[in-house]
Amino acid sequence: MNRPPTEIFDPPPLYSAVAESSNNHDTPVQPSQPARRPSPPPRYQTFDNQNHDDKDGKSDKDNDSNGEQQSGPIGRAFKRARISWKMRMARLTEENSTPDSDPDRERGVTEPSIAETLYSAAQHRDKETIKEIIVDSPPTISKMIESMALTQAALARREDILAYILDLGADINGTYWAEQTPLCKAVLKSNSKAVTMILKHGGDIKAKTRSGMTPFLYAAEGGFILIMEQLLEYGAQIHETNHDGRNALHLAASNGKNSAVQILLSGGMDIHARDKMGRTPLDLAMMGGQEDTVKLLNGFLYRSQKR
Repeated sequence: MNRPPTEIFDPPPLYSAVAESSNNHDTPVQPSQPARRPSPPPRYQTFDNQNHDDKDGKSDKDNDSNGEQQSGPIGRAFKRARISWKMRMARLTEENSTPDSDPDRERGVTEPSIAETLYSAAQHRDKETIKEIIVDSPPTISKMIESMALTQAALARREDILAYILDLGADINGTYWAEQTPLCKAVLKSNSKAVTMILKHGGDIKAKTRSGMTPFLYAAEGGFILIMEQLLEYGAQIHETNHDGRNALHLAASNGKNSAVQILLSGGMDIHARDKMGRTPLDLAMMGGQEDTVKLLNGFLYRSQKR
């Protein structure tokens, strides 16, 4: 039976070497590998921690520093652009925040950028930059920026800058993230000189945050003995509690701050006090795995029972 002739097609260029090798068995030729496609650029690019070179071979960081050093319209344009960007990012962050979010962790890029700028300006007594940041801030966060500026001036230990910001109309008891005042932030930073400075200018020692924390409760929670004594001298109440019904002894015991626990016990705090969940300082110390604190509290209970 005669078969129809088989049609011969020219091989595609990619396999031309294979076709040629079929006619020449003496010198076999390996098939060429198909060229790989270049990997696509990343879908999302981050520019926070990178230096991107421009056509002149200068990085964006170099251009930024040059713009800051230049005087006149160009230097001011660089400055305004950076401040506008920071203010816009802060506003967006404020709108997207939740009450339970941790301000110092969740706002990693936005808050430190503005706070560090204010701190540096306060350190160098750069009143112009501080005023520009406060004046140019959006109305929705202007009070927060004023409170931030006061906090950074106090942390930088620049009382003249603190007074200058107050003269601009800032409130020494204005709230920060989570309704924290500059005094609360200074306590959290364990900066006793900043605490003294804010108290001298009218800082409210009884101001409470959203969770009911006061400056004294923050100091006890962190075990900041010197600041605790400062606040007590200015009229802080040793028995004050937060919204969970926990007093300074509860907070100090749960965090294993034994020096603070001893001071509070010697000050007459009730070791049997219970929070809203019915837990005593000893219960919280045991739950937190604070073995030394548990020994300390048990020893105090033993001595008090023998009296």
